[in-house]
Amino acid sequence: MDHGYRVHLANPAAIQQYEGLMYVDDQRDALWLANLLRLGILSEGYMYPKQERPIRDLLRKRSQ
Repeated sequence: MDHGYRVHLANPAAIQQYEGLMYVDDQRDALWLANLLRLGILSEGYMYPKQERPIRDLLRKRSQ
């Protein structure tokens, strides 16, 4: 993100594995995720901006 790239945080718990895959490796997983992103059905998580992360961490600590 610091270098201008668009970053997506995928939620692996919400992504159904494609059962027709015969080979599973990082390249095929990346292609599968890219296809989900292209179709607009990739379940993503929220990434806090850097300036808000200390506040989030403080709130988490206080809620414990």
